[in-house]
Amino acid sequence: MKKRKLWIVLTSLFLILSIVSVVIMSLSQKGNDLVTDAGMSTGLQNYSLAYDETTGTTYVGAYQNALVAYDKDNNELWRFETNGPVHEMKVDAAQGLLVVGCEDQNVYLLGLQDGSLKNTINVQRRIYGVDISSDGSKIAVASATNVNKSNILVYTMDGEQVSNIQFTSQVKSVAFTSDDNLIYINKAGEIGKVDQQGAELALVNSKYELAQMVKIPGTSNLAIADVNAEYKVIDENLQTLQEGKATGETVIGNAIGASQNGDYIFLGTEEGMVYVFDKNGNQIFSDRVTDSTVTNIIPLADSVYITGQADYVKSIPTGSLASTVLLASLGSVFSILLVVGIIGFLFCLIMSVAPLRRLGKRFVRAVWLHKTAYILLVPTFVLILIFNYYPMFTALTRAFTNWSRTNYDWSEIQFVGFDNFVQAFTEGYFLVGLGNLAIMLIAAFLKVLTVPVLIAWLVFSMSKSRQKTIFRFLFVLPMVVPGIVSTLMWQQIYDPSIGLLNQILKVFGLPGNTSWLGNENTALGAIIFMGFPWVNAFAFLVYYGGLIDIDASLFEAAKVDGSTRWKDFRYIEMPLIWQQIKLMLILTFIGTLQDYNSIFILTKGGPGSATYVPGLELYYNATRFGRYGYACALGVMLFIAIMIGTILQMRVKSADEQ
Repeated sequence: MKKRKLWIVLTSLFLILSIVSVVIMSLSQKGNDLVTDAGMSTGLQNYSLAYDETTGTTYVGAYQNALVAYDKDNNELWRFETNGPVHEMKVDAAQGLLVVGCEDQNVYLLGLQDGSLKNTINVQRRIYGVDISSDGSKIAVASATNVNKSNILVYTMDGEQVSNIQFTSQVKSVAFTSDDNLIYINKAGEIGKVDQQGAELALVNSKYELAQMVKIPGTSNLAIADVNAEYKVIDENLQTLQEGKATGETVIGNAIGASQNGDYIFLGTEEGMVYVFDKNGNQIFSDRVTDSTVTNIIPLADSVYITGQADYVKSIPTGSLASTVLLASLGSVFSILLVVGIIGFLFCLIMSVAPLRRLGKRFVRAVWLHKTAYILLVPTFVLILIFNYYPMFTALTRAFTNWSRTNYDWSEIQFVGFDNFVQAFTEGYFLVGLGNLAIMLIAAFLKVLTVPVLIAWLVFSMSKSRQKTIFRFLFVLPMVVPGIVSTLMWQQIYDPSIGLLNQILKVFGLPGNTSWLGNENTALGAIIFMGFPWVNAFAFLVYYGGLIDIDASLFEAAKVDGSTRWKDFRYIEMPLIWQQIKLMLILTFIGTLQDYNSIFILTKGGPGSATYVPGLELYYNATRFGRYGYACALGVMLFIAIMIGTILQMRVKSADEQ
């Protein structure tokens, strides 16, 4: 009795542990929702950002020939029109200037407060980046005339050109060092350091094309992103201080930024993702900012602003990242504790219930008795778990999430309850597919219950063994032909111009130009008619096997009683092959619900939705539309339908079994 109470107490504790773990994991998921809208809308496609700490003004450069300034309350202050996309902007608070590098080949010097034009420097080249020297006296411009001819131009604030440094690879970004030398990155994957006369001081080669370079606030270090979604932090001597790589599905790096205190590096990608790294290069956070490319990330006092090729400015609070990392780590720990809690709960529950405990003990004794065999079976079980049960478990759990082509990262996948299942019945296509599937299912049952049974019976009824062998071989031979060949053959038969079916109709003076697969009234019927005369070789073998297994003495006794061949078939053969019939009904039911191959090849579900089926809806959502969670929900519903249908058919008893 005491042991039973102990097991009940342990069962309760493990249940509480499981519930607490679920709650903590839920809080951890909510804590990851850090990305918020900054409340600035230009009405244009954005490209670059700048921020003035002294006034709290944010400057948004657009791809569509404009620059917009917002005050600290996100109200528009002024707007400056350009003749090209605004690539990069730098704030010189000491002189009250905003240096704007524009694709219209001009560097604009604007007043920070009112956007008044102070000076225009025409560089006569396409501009990719700009920077201001530490003393505010010079401007460096990364520019190019074509992919093989690039320049770093240095100007005074008055627009006088100081130097023109030429390169044979496209320079993507440039930055002044503390001693007024220049560091640049180019499309060839090179990080170089030169003086203002162009003399090379240092050069480092990277493995991938470099995308963007920014200064880390409060230091002389630089952060650089490449197209392989890797980043590195270097000092002014081009020595690597820190590096890391975004872990995600095929990400392409495009933008880089750092927090105001330099504790965090932010990497933006062409897929609209932002990844955050700590000082040790560990990825601590990731989230999707948008579906468009991230192009610029700038630091504020306690957050960063992010923009890209769309009308948005997003914010991530840097002060909350530490607590987010803690919650994420707690979420990982409690996910393990959840597994422990569930296993412990089930074990203690079994031990606290006498019948279950006895059953468990018998199971353990049986396993221990045959331990060698089970040890040898472990590799098989492991492979089955990995390749069979794990995908099934993933589909079952992801069916209740927003998993999709745009929400594939762990931080983006959210629990949505039964939304995917509701969507299946409200969107329309699934219901249309069910209607078509019902018709095809009835037709499939009729096919498998008629011609294969008749053919098997006729072959079985032949008196000569040689004839049986020949016909059995002829009926089974088509099994070696791949199903795709048969489908393509029927596609040619239904061809409206040269198809055999239309040619036969013409011979009999009937209209012979019908598009059987292209007409909504005939497409579904044409799919069903495929395979005529429907001699299913597998069903034939199953039925024939059942017939030859019948004891010959039954036929002899029936013959003595004056039975006819029809009575033999009705009262002896059919009842005794009922198990084979039931097997074929189950297999046909499962195959019809899952199959969409011939429909995909012949009609793609059309014309319109005339031949649409749930299996095709699942395939399209998983491969074309990228709605993986919704596809999983469709798969779960098909699984439930197949399971229920199979159970019901297996419970059908023959007259002898009742």
